Amino acid sequence: MVTLADESGPATCARHTLRQLKAFMARQLDRNPSRGEFYPIDLRRIIEDVLHWRLDEVAAIGWTPDLEPILGRCEYSEKRILLATDPMPHKGERAYTVAHEIGHATMHKYTDCEIADHERTRALRRAERRITDPAVALEIEADAFACELLMPEEAVRKQFELVFGHKNVWINSHLARNVLQSHTGKRRATSFAPADAFEVARAAASYAGEAASSLITFFGTSAAATARRLLELGLIY
Repeated sequence: MVTLADESGPATCARHTLRQLKAFMARQLDRNPSRGEFYPIDLRRIIEDVLHWRLDEVAAIGWTPDLEPILGRCEYSEKRILLATDPMPHKGERAYTVAHEIGHATMHKYTDCEIADHERTRALRRAERRITDPAVALEIEADAFACELLMPEEAVRKQFELVFGHKNVWINSHLARNVLQSHTGKRRATSFAPADAFEVARAAASYAGEAASSLITFFGTSAAATARRLLELGLIY
């Protein structure tokens, strides 16, 4: 089945959604929103004012046959996104799940009423995904959409440079080690010990510069999701 993402790609779809949000905000403010007004992305506003859907937060949605908690659900017939709050105490994880479901609502509009609603579970975030499975392929598309919606590449690069004063940071540089030490409070036993890329990226995500908010504060995302984005864009290498 052909989806919107097949024609333009998840990142392009996300950027289109962001342009719609910015246009809506500009009409309300009678000017373009500043970076501080635009980020973190107001997902509820996208759902209600751009998609004309609704977002309902509930304690729990249910469980999969594998006993994985269902984190989110996209209900096309009701034009509703459901978010389970109990399994996700962190606001950043909730935001990522909502953005993921917005991806389904935006890209995967089916006319076949027998297609089940999309449900988000932790199992689909694991690295060992079977991409040949069409259902998993849709989840990967929605993940890519969510990543660009919450952390647009251009905005991430700009905020990263504001925080660190560099376009990218090598994991074994003095700067990376200082960032890691400030995050963990521990100094490495030897300066020659190789650093772990994800560990450095996670520390960098939480690090606040002298004149700039940390990436997780600015984008409203979890440290893990932000770290993956930094590695994906080569900002931590």
